[in-house]
Amino acid sequence: MPQRRRSRFKQVVINQLLQVKASLFLAALCMLGFTVTGLLAPWPLKIIFDYVLLDQRLPPALSFLGGVLQHGKVPALALISLAIVLIALLKGLFSYAQLHITSRIGYQMVYSLRRQLFVHLQRLSLSFHNRARSGELLIKVTGDTNTLKDVFVESALAVVGYLLTFFGMFAVMFALNWNLSLIVLATLPVLFYTLSYLYRKIKTSAKSQRRSEGRMVSRISEILMAVSVVQAFGRERYEEERFETESGQTLEESIRTARMEASATRTVEIITAVGTWAVILLGSLQVLEGRMTPGDILIFASYTTNLYKPIRGLARLSARASKAMVGAERIAEILEIEPEIQDGAQAVKASGLKGEIIFENVSFHYGDGKSVLTNVSFTISSGQTAALVGPSGVGKSTIANLLLRFYDPQQGRILIDGTDIRQYKLASLREQIAVVLQESVLFCTTIKENIAYGKLDATMEASGATPYRVASGSGSPSPGPSSAMRPF
Repeated sequence: MPQRRRSRFKQVVINQLLQVKASLFLAALCMLGFTVTGLLAPWPLKIIFDYVLLDQRLPPALSFLGGVLQHGKVPALALISLAIVLIALLKGLFSYAQLHITSRIGYQMVYSLRRQLFVHLQRLSLSFHNRARSGELLIKVTGDTNTLKDVFVESALAVVGYLLTFFGMFAVMFALNWNLSLIVLATLPVLFYTLSYLYRKIKTSAKSQRRSEGRMVSRISEILMAVSVVQAFGRERYEEERFETESGQTLEESIRTARMEASATRTVEIITAVGTWAVILLGSLQVLEGRMTPGDILIFASYTTNLYKPIRGLARLSARASKAMVGAERIAEILEIEPEIQDGAQAVKASGLKGEIIFENVSFHYGDGKSVLTNVSFTISSGQTAALVGPSGVGKSTIANLLLRFYDPQQGRILIDGTDIRQYKLASLREQIAVVLQESVLFCTTIKENIAYGKLDATMEASGATPYRVASGSGSPSPGPSSAMRPF
């Protein structure tokens, strides 16, 4: 990801996190409690084996248990066994609270980012939307933002928890038996190297997968928008074959990504088994030599198995993070784009315009180098009715687009009431212009709202809808061409 794009996206993420810092702190405390209870989980078993069943002397660190053991083995077993239940209960409560808080934060942040992205897309100039594929934009607004929920909160806190668990267990293991701990430590370089290699490949595959999904959604969007054309020309089978091609590519990439994720998980499990085998074998030999207690073996076996759980968790998070970072890059691509048409520093509000329109030596092309307008000049007086007539492609729609500042001309200027339209604030300029677009656009809402879209508080009389309702012969309007259209 380029430095500028990374900085822009990083700033967006930081701003999102600052808004929920109190909840993040609470979630971090829950994660700390979960980690501590996880470290304590095997200790009741060690105490039962070493100091209740085998009657070994309590070390100074556990001298507080002397009062419990004085009451006999059965009461001691009952009380210490109860500690297993209490630790599990506390661990479950901390886990529930942490997951609840992080899930809520994650969804809130995704909602905020999705809204920010949608607002930004609406601000981008028409030239951008003409180049972009609607399906890929939909994937970025919906799918890519949702994958970031994992990176925003869940993965970040999970990584902290996994690291606390990992180093906490290693500290205890080194305190108990540093020789045996080194054997476990020796397996880690192989594991980290293997996982880093696999997840680089996963990220590459995930990026290709998201691109394929974007093309597929674009294909669906295009066909559904032009379904009448497809049916009129009998091209259903042709479009089915094109869709199968796009969908097949997405399927292949998805399977490839899933296969590599499964390979990473299996690798961790194999190395876990090797490490556990070595600990049990060598630890048991040391117990026979009197250098360790059976309780120490229980601690080591439990910690060795659980020691690899954070690594497995990090492996899974790496796969999810790889996918999420692909989404982050795609979102950052959008956020770094600035609208080509913006208000100038000295722009003023357009109000009470009379409507004199002047084009002065206006030249324009759409970016392909082919001129659409060359040195066009004309004047339309206020109150005058004018019609632009000519064959397709001569620039009639372009003139209307320039007047609305969907684009700016490369040369010349356009004036309304003697003022260059670039000196007006964009929103206020468009508020002063009534427009009927060349292509009919119907939103999936009521006919009333479609008619009054330019002024949602317009009355029925002002919108001219009352005669239409009467002409329809019923109390509600005739259905529009969109199947999603609803009555008034």
